[in-house]
Amino acid sequence: MIVFIVIAAIVISANKKKTSGGTAPQYHRPASAPVPPNCDGEITAAIQKNDQNFSKDKFIAWTKEVFIAMQMAWTARDWSKIRPFEKEELFRQHEMQLQEYINLGRINVMERINVNQAWMVNYERDSQYETLTVYMQTRMVDYIIDENTKQVLKGDPNRDCFMNYLLTFIRKTGVLTNPATSNHSTVSCPNCGAPCKVTSAGECEFCGSIITTGEHDWVLANLDSVKPTTRLPWNGVRIHAEDSPSQQ
Repeated sequence: MIVFIVIAAIVISANKKKTSGGTAPQYHRPASAPVPPNCDGEITAAIQKNDQNFSKDKFIAWTKEVFIAMQMAWTARDWSKIRPFEKEELFRQHEMQLQEYINLGRINVMERINVNQAWMVNYERDSQYETLTVYMQTRMVDYIIDENTKQVLKGDPNRDCFMNYLLTFIRKTGVLTNPATSNHSTVSCPNCGAPCKVTSAGECEFCGSIITTGEHDWVLANLDSVKPTTRLPWNGVRIHAEDSPSQQ
């Protein structure tokens, strides 16, 4: 009798394990990838010596908005939405990659996009440009479907993927944060603040400024995923004093 009770208990327990999974999201974490140190304090101090209005919190919040806007535009297959804040070379590269999906009749769906953490890794300044790299830890659903049949071709709509990225932003040396327009939105001109309609040449249709060169505010110059084999960049601050303008 005792044997039968034990066997029954094991069977019931096994059935509970099978049914409890249901359709709950699955979480997929990549193999351990290197994590760069947080240099927010050192970098903020270095930038604020010349740009007192620079805000670490506002800048990081804006970079998160940029990242999420990129994923949404990728899913919508409309890269023109990215034009205001991506440097020309990177914009053309991403536009070409997206066109390949369109030609193949595929949609890369990005859903439940979330930036868990983000911090500044390194900052460099010379006579021409300032370069600022941000590290992001993100979570999202990433899968590919056929645009006609909606059949899933790759990935899992029920699985959250954890990915880490390095985003590098640049602006011309000497450009200062404008409290009225800087780091406010991904859809506003960094020069005039108007809702952004940007031409193929990167020009704001409202004020006529070319806004994708870093002459008015930060623009995204590079985006790399961090893998276990990634060699992290140097961290901290580098100021090339011999190349910096005299006022700096």
